[in-house]
Amino acid sequence: MSHLPITLQQLNAMTQAAFTNALGGLFEHSPWIAEQTWLRRPFVSTTGLLEALNATLDQAPAEARLKLILAHPELTGRAAQRGELTAASAQEQTGAGLDQ
Repeated sequence: MSHLPITLQQLNAMTQAAFTNALGGLFEHSPWIAEQTWLRRPFVSTTGLLEALNATLDQAPAEARLKLILAHPELTGRAAQRGELTAASAQEQTGAGLDQ
């Protein structure tokens, strides 16, 4: 995955698989949100994209939303102690002072 900025035009033109690959990490271990949000294209703004991602999550069955919550590592749990957190989770914990 490239670390270069991706434009909305590029996102709108991506295949579902490429879109999911590009945005699948936005929600902890839940690429299904990006995968399903692809169906809501085209996005006319970054705000619209964020709203579409959130709408996908909001409209998901309760079981899917629960899996998302359960996929998030415990704030100071074993994954944190073993250094197995995603970069985003580690940054969240550091920002909250939970690594102290």
